[in-house]
Amino acid sequence: MEQKYIYLAQLALLIYVFGTGCNSNKSSTHTKKIVLCMGQSNALGAGQDEDYPPFPNVTLVNASINPSVQYRGPCIAFAEEFAKHNPNIQVVVRQYAVGGSPMEYWTRPIASFSSELNYFKRDQLLAVLFWQGETDGEFNFDSLWSKRFIMLVNVLRHDFGLPNLPVIYAQIGSQGLPDNQAPGWTRVQQDQASVNMPNVVMVRTTDVPRNSPLHFSAKSYWEVGRRMAQAYFALGDTLKRIDK
Repeated sequence: MEQKYIYLAQLALLIYVFGTGCNSNKSSTHTKKIVLCMGQSNALGAGQDEDYPPFPNVTLVNASINPSVQYRGPCIAFAEEFAKHNPNIQVVVRQYAVGGSPMEYWTRPIASFSSELNYFKRDQLLAVLFWQGETDGEFNFDSLWSKRFIMLVNVLRHDFGLPNLPVIYAQIGSQGLPDNQAPGWTRVQQDQASVNMPNVVMVRTTDVPRNSPLHFSAKSYWEVGRRMAQAYFALGDTLKRIDK
């Protein structure tokens, strides 16, 4: 008899746990939003958990080449700033940054992001955050950064079926390398500042402190993410269809 009661108690517990999980998934489907984080290593940041207090409404999924690295950087800061103003929304940050990748990497013909729709619904995509350009400035690649970036934005919007998808990108910071080691730095900055597309906003990083020639402190990454969030909010009425 005692064994029977133990079995029933265990069964009741399983029903409660799985029932609660299923109900929470159903209730959160319409409140979940996805942020795609792309670019070079600065898009990932270098902050660890101890650098940022955990925010209950934000989840990090690292889909980059090295998924074991769980850095917390500007994209997490963006998500947490958004979540503060939208407490009923769960924000999932999917990281795709590739350290050292040139702009050409992000516009290869094989690049297609429609497969991401296996992980979330189209209307859940909140924004794309992009921070790249240091490699192009360091190795003085051809002056096609803005053309390739525009191509990337168009591919993203086409693949996701979202012609007004917000894209917030960071301009590379002040030059931290000698001129002979970064001959294209200024040109890349100028090229980035020349982009003019609807619902595409650039944030500056030249005034935030570095902790190395190419990277920034955890506090600086947090500030850049906050700026990205403010740029997103500034888009205003255009985004009502996304924020609803």
